[in-house]
Amino acid sequence: MKERKSDMERACKEMRLGVAVDVEKCNGCRTCELVCSLHLSGMFDPYSSAIRIVRPDVHGPISSEIRDGCDLCSGLSIPYCVEFCPTDAVFLTRVP
Repeated sequence: MKERKSDMERACKEMRLGVAVDVEKCNGCRTCELVCSLHLSGMFDPYSSAIRIVRPDVHGPISSEIRDGCDLCSGLSIPYCVEFCPTDAVFLTRVP
């Protein structure tokens, strides 16, 4: 059993994963920014977040940006932004 677990861990490390946002599902609540900043800086501070949700107008379109500081919440099995998104708009995806 230990051998199988280590094989899976190795496969996960070899797979390049990143965070993405489905802007059609996103409601602009910015929970992902808050939990990311908590992980990265120990404070609820959206400016220190590696994920950014942009909505210039209250009723306008939403866009997102994932910054280089994202470490996929190293040490956790699921990044906080994915785990706590109330609309499941934030998800893990393979990156080239």
